[in-house]
Amino acid sequence: MECLFTPELRADTAMCSLPDEEVRHARALRLREGEAVLLSNGTGVLARARIAAADRKNITVAIEELLESSGELPFRLVLGLGVIDNRDRFEFAIEKAVELGATDCVPLLTRYSKAGRVNTERLRSKAIAAMKQSRRAMLMRVHEPMQLDAFIASFCTDSTIFLADAEGGLWLGAPGDVCIVVGPEGGLSNDELAMVRSAPGCVPVRLADRRLRAETAAMLAVGIVGMTAAP
Repeated sequence: MECLFTPELRADTAMCSLPDEEVRHARALRLREGEAVLLSNGTGVLARARIAAADRKNITVAIEELLESSGELPFRLVLGLGVIDNRDRFEFAIEKAVELGATDCVPLLTRYSKAGRVNTERLRSKAIAAMKQSRRAMLMRVHEPMQLDAFIASFCTDSTIFLADAEGGLWLGAPGDVCIVVGPEGGLSNDELAMVRSAPGCVPVRLADRRLRAETAAMLAVGIVGMTAAP
């Protein structure tokens, strides 16, 4: 069953119209009147619905059932990822972070990252597509790029910091929110590593016994945190 993004969906909605982008998507999927679909509003509501009417420009759907369980994590999981020079690889990491349950993503501007490679609106579109593919009720928020020190001050003060660090240990889980820090290709500089390690709540974690690409490290870190979440 295909999942479509409908921001106007609410818990008490009976009928709603798809936004233009989703109408085009539904057309590409050859969805017709009477077909069942899932709808997500990106803010926690997921529903089973059916296409009630469709013409060349508009599609109206009738809500049949709200789905109570959407598999969302019970805490905030923020991925801070150093901007990768290869746009496709960076976007791939963002998409997989959505699928694995991250709630926020912040492109990090570090010593070895490429600031000019960030197109935030494009990343948000990728996040929407990944949300629909994974049938999530929550849309991962993609924030504007920021410096590493600003990220720690803005996002990590009340969270455990999961630092992808070749000199770290095992991740044993943590209560509450988690901020993941992964450097770009080339990693974080020594000064940047020292800054993150000195932050309150930082847990350096060794992800593998071999060198990983930045996007691989990001996906593995999000997966580890999500799988160790308390039920």
